[in-house]
Amino acid sequence: MNLRDACEHRPPCPGCPRYRQESLPSSGRMALEKLAIERGISLVCPDGELPQGYRHRARLSIRQFAGRGRAGLFEARSHQLIPIPQCELHHPKINQGIAVLEDVMTDFSAYDEAPHRGLLKGAQFVVGQQSQSIQIALEVNAPPMEVSVLKGRGVLTDLARRLQTTQMFESLLFSHQTARTN
Repeated sequence: MNLRDACEHRPPCPGCPRYRQESLPSSGRMALEKLAIERGISLVCPDGELPQGYRHRARLSIRQFAGRGRAGLFEARSHQLIPIPQCELHHPKINQGIAVLEDVMTDFSAYDEAPHRGLLKGAQFVVGQQSQSIQIALEVNAPPMEVSVLKGRGVLTDLARRLQTTQMFESLLFSHQTARTN
């Protein structure tokens, strides 16, 4: 499949700075060729546009956006979230996983930077090359001991159960991140 002429998320989404460019700049192509030779691998970088759905991994931030929790990328040089619900470069299962997570988030708080509150800060989706199932890692705004408390209270267990009922996710991991940084 070919990409659309214009991406509905650009601007301001910074995720694809080379969107629709026909080939790599010669300096970039030469650097990749040199690296491939040094590593003893063949260069499998297409010289032309990338196919739709080629990204099997996406690391997204989660924030309150228009009154609800959304997943997306930050606008360049800011912490303004840009939701990307149907990124055409993501594997279709990543887009489906984002939709499921955003549905589930209606009952769980998304991170809000100003007061440094909210449960979910980020998510990484990975689609298995062979299994085609999704692995998801959720970044939780809680220290390690509090993550255990949240599990004990059933908060994270409920979140995991809700995600697993969709049967889209092969595995689910929670990690903690209490710093105000990304």
